[in-house]
Amino acid sequence: MVVYGLLLTVLMVSYFIYSAFIDRIYARRYASVFGSFDIDVVDHFMDEVTEIIYFDISTNTYMKDTYKNLRGNVIKAFQDRSYETGSSYGYSPEGFNNGEMTIHVNTGVSSDYYDSDYVKLKIKRKNLVFYYIKSIESDNSFFGYLFFGIQGH
Repeated sequence: MVVYGLLLTVLMVSYFIYSAFIDRIYARRYASVFGSFDIDVVDHFMDEVTEIIYFDISTNTYMKDTYKNLRGNVIKAFQDRSYETGSSYGYSPEGFNNGEMTIHVNTGVSSDYYDSDYVKLKIKRKNLVFYYIKSIESDNSFFGYLFFGIQGH
């Protein structure tokens, strides 16, 4: 009985630590996912229904679509290999609110043609342990290129 109590305590503490750092976990994975140049890795990171939201500063327009519909543009960007990734990092200043968390991510992407400072990842709880990316949003030109195929300005 003591063993089960100890095991339950370890599981609860592990879950608490995992939940407390989930924003940093997703933020760090961003650069490794898009720096892998492997669409299967991206498919595992995002859902087909993940909303991709881009504000094009040069034309003052919002664009919004799902990852499923924009996946082909990501494949093309991987083939072009016109960027490099370093380390990404980020945090959520607010934490979870109604089961959702917005994470501000410094992307770690460098390119001669595009600017790339940050994205906002919105994650949502699927259940007690799992999360999914509900949306990704940015206004930097690399994001427009990666998801919407917009060439650099």
